[in-house]
Amino acid sequence: MIQRLLLQPYLLAEPWLRHSNWMVRRVAQVAVVGIAVVWLALPGAKRSEFGSGDQDDELARLLWASPRFLEFVNGPALAKPIVGPLCRVLVLRLSVHAQMRERASVDERKFLLRLSGPLGQQALRNLLIWQNHVLPSYFQSYDGRQVDIALVLNEGAQSEARLFDLFSVVLMLERVRSFAVFQDQETAIAANSILLSERELDHWRTVGEADDLGNMPRALLRQVERQGTRGGIKLLTHGRKYANDLLKLTLPGRYVLAVALPERKDGDVEPDELEFWLGLMDTLRSRHPQAAFVMLNCLPPSHWREWPAHIRFARHHGLSLQDTICLAQIADGYLGVLDLFGLAAHSAGRPGIYVPLANGDPPGGEEPPLIAKGSQIMAGSRDRVAIEAAFGQFAAAFPQL
Repeated sequence: MIQRLLLQPYLLAEPWLRHSNWMVRRVAQVAVVGIAVVWLALPGAKRSEFGSGDQDDELARLLWASPRFLEFVNGPALAKPIVGPLCRVLVLRLSVHAQMRERASVDERKFLLRLSGPLGQQALRNLLIWQNHVLPSYFQSYDGRQVDIALVLNEGAQSEARLFDLFSVVLMLERVRSFAVFQDQETAIAANSILLSERELDHWRTVGEADDLGNMPRALLRQVERQGTRGGIKLLTHGRKYANDLLKLTLPGRYVLAVALPERKDGDVEPDELEFWLGLMDTLRSRHPQAAFVMLNCLPPSHWREWPAHIRFARHHGLSLQDTICLAQIADGYLGVLDLFGLAAHSAGRPGIYVPLANGDPPGGEEPPLIAKGSQIMAGSRDRVAIEAAFGQFAAAFPQL
């Protein structure tokens, strides 16, 4: 309360700090210096009143943002042996106080995540879900701030290719400021404990299910499977350009549907799933010849063959993982699972069919119905009968898309 009362007289006095009238100028300067001294003399009140620390250094920010106060501090009027040093010490203390508050609040933006399973398609998807749905719950008023993340991997070696995919994805996440990978929790805590409070260290040691990318709450996953997610992925300029170039050069004038399917542990598409979806795509194209398809997953060399002109594999044309995520966001539509590609396409409003990445137990043991939100069909199940039904519904509405 006292801090709020002090800010108002400061705001009234600050415009007069360099007034042409000597008396007015001196009164304003004495008032500002006095307000700052009182502000610094009440550290206990600041800590108890503002638990979040957002207001503690507000006066310091206002002083440094005032060209009139800086001119007063550095001007020739400060040559007097008492006023000059006093003002400089005052500004220095306010600056140090602001920096200490900033350092103390760093722990509020540092998070420890675990990965109890393999680093693959599901873990990459869960990282986006954590950012969009779990991270905001840690803040009383979340404003999209960026955070620092330390990820502790599961015991056992992780392939370098999948680690490269992980960092490629992190660079596209809107709310991640820095990212580090560790092989065990103690190393992660030791590397970050210098700026962490005891409260945050205790939280790091007791990471819950929602912070485990390999085992996220089933209720949260069901929510995403039924409703998708919103944003969280950058549409990179170079990725959009490369994706546009691919569509213009290889499939000009076509209605292009991006396709992403379940992957194996090594990152290649599941062959059985590919054959099933190829049959559905052929059926769709027989009814709508303008349709074309771009596969976003990698294809193992053992399954390479001569593909028809309406099917392209983005990675075979030199697109990176980041480029293919951008392609999912700008294609005319999307078909496939709700992995990272599917969530990016859904949040970008792409029409299509969205299938859960993994089967779960539906509530009550019944198959969930299809959910059609406009042109976006949420299959709700990996059951092939449900997917075929979704294709029929999508094909029937295709001319109006």
